[in-house]
Amino acid sequence: MKPHIATLPDPPSANHDPGDDERYAVNDPTEIAFMLKKVRDNGQLITAYLDGSDDFALTALLELMPDTGEMVIERSPDASANRRLLAAKKVVLVTSHDQVKLKFKAVNLVAIEYQGRPALRAALPRSLMRIQRRDYYRICTPITKPLICTLPMPQRGPGAQTETIVLDISIGGVALMDNQGTTGFQIGEIHENCRIGLPQVGTLSVSLIVRNCFDTPLRNGRSFRRCGCQFLYTEHEPAIALEVDGKPNCQILLFPGSGRERYEAL
Repeated sequence: MKPHIATLPDPPSANHDPGDDERYAVNDPTEIAFMLKKVRDNGQLITAYLDGSDDFALTALLELMPDTGEMVIERSPDASANRRLLAAKKVVLVTSHDQVKLKFKAVNLVAIEYQGRPALRAALPRSLMRIQRRDYYRICTPITKPLICTLPMPQRGPGAQTETIVLDISIGGVALMDNQGTTGFQIGEIHENCRIGLPQVGTLSVSLIVRNCFDTPLRNGRSFRRCGCQFLYTEHEPAIALEVDGKPNCQILLFPGSGRERYEAL
């Protein structure tokens, strides 16, 4: 039976510059200020990409000054990263708000002192990209008790399997952590018969295709590999099977995009 891949758009890499699709452009100064204020108030980490390359520095938004058309971001703890930031001809800042990626340029960067701490001043962006490309709403999983995805690894031997943390999940797929590359995900690779335990609900039985992988930086200077995976469906049964806890003779079939579910005996 030929697998069918759910039609989800490919998310771009963090530093992808598509000219960026104008559908996602926000040009209203009030709306831009509102979103950036939320980023500041939440202490959201910001990745600054330099000159269109994969070179980056980590920062955060300290202050917004709409009256003067400026903003203040913190300097990176890495002195060499700060020098590269100030010398860069193009700096693109990437962060998120309400699980949606925000992307905007930082121009006229100047080193300053802000409230007694080293900082950088830049012009407020005149435009901001609010990029939400996914067809399904995603739910972030708990940090303290994360969901676990168990994947069969037949290439490692009969019965071999591995476990990895689920970072977020939707009806269309999951984001999985490949910490230090131990799982060894490869883009385009298919993993069949995977199981995701949902506490107090049941277990999802799914097959996955790896769509993208990229390193996500942390404040401590380390990083982890985040891999986005889509659910695979068969042409004759385009559904996800949910085995309900405490009901061994029952399963729920979930049909993405249809808004319906079906209960069946196993």
